[in-house]
Amino acid sequence: PPPPPPPPPFFFSTTTPPYPILSGLVGSEMCIRDSLACAAILCEAAGMDGTFDDGERQLILALLKKQFSLSDEELGALFEEAKSLSENSSHLYGFTKVIKNSWDINKKVRMLEMMWEVAYADGKLDAAEDMLIRRIAGLIHVEDRDRMKAKQKVLNKH
Repeated sequence: PPPPPPPPPFFFSTTTPPYPILSGLVGSEMCIRDSLACAAILCEAAGMDGTFDDGERQLILALLKKQFSLSDEELGALFEEAKSLSENSSHLYGFTKVIKNSWDINKKVRMLEMMWEVAYADGKLDAAEDMLIRRIAGLIHVEDRDRMKAKQKVLNKH
């Protein structure tokens, strides 16, 4: 008989996390994992409208620095790793699973607020950005009313 087919790539596996860098971290490493997942999601949001400009980059850096209290060096490394993960993946489940399993509802809603800020960075909301935020909210178990409150909070700032 012919040999069995090769296993699917790791990002299609149902038993292996899609991003090995995010797996197996516990305790003090949890904040690294969480910040990387959040940063990758924000990078994904920034690129949803087909552009990822310097204004969006600067906004993401400011949001991450505030959220995670990072040094400039840590922030730069986190951003570059997150941007690379975002560009080289088409699967958000690994990122959202980290957030869903380790963040309380307040932190999840804060992440959605950050996503709305990135989405509105260019002054308008693209349909793909809106869809992504809606999808992420569902994957991290944030109800529609909380997602919309987060959106309204960001809109009230502008």
